[in-house]
Amino acid sequence: MRTSIIFCLGSLIATAGSLGTAAAQTTPLAKVEVTVDIFSGLPNPVFELDQSELNELKARFDKATKPTQQRADETARLPRLGYRGLFIDNPAKLFELPSSITIYRNDIYVDDGGKAALVANEDLEVFLLEVALEKGAISQDLHDRIRSLQRDDY
Repeated sequence: MRTSIIFCLGSLIATAGSLGTAAAQTTPLAKVEVTVDIFSGLPNPVFELDQSELNELKARFDKATKPTQQRADETARLPRLGYRGLFIDNPAKLFELPSSITIYRNDIYVDDGGKAALVANEDLEVFLLEVALEKGAISQDLHDRIRSLQRDDY
């Protein structure tokens, strides 16, 4: 009887341990993905930010300021074709960043339960495009074309 109880207990522990491992394997890890929104009808380039890139994103994001009323009134709408900016998806709100951020033409749009607009300096968008290039998400040619569009916009 005692051997049966120990065997059953051991089986339960082994089963519980394997269930925990399976659950851990199917639970996605928290991550931050950036989409370069440029293609119509084709998948857009997507890449993940690592720890050091998240630190840099947070530092640059924290330097953003609220727009003046005139700037807020002049805020550009996202175009329908061509380069439409960078979309940052951060569902776990890592680094206390909003869950959804769009960066386009030096403007930051935050949708985190309520919409807000911020003004960044040009280097936030440039930084993320450089990371996309380094990670192979975009080609040098595409990077250069986006940058030339940005220079025309600023």
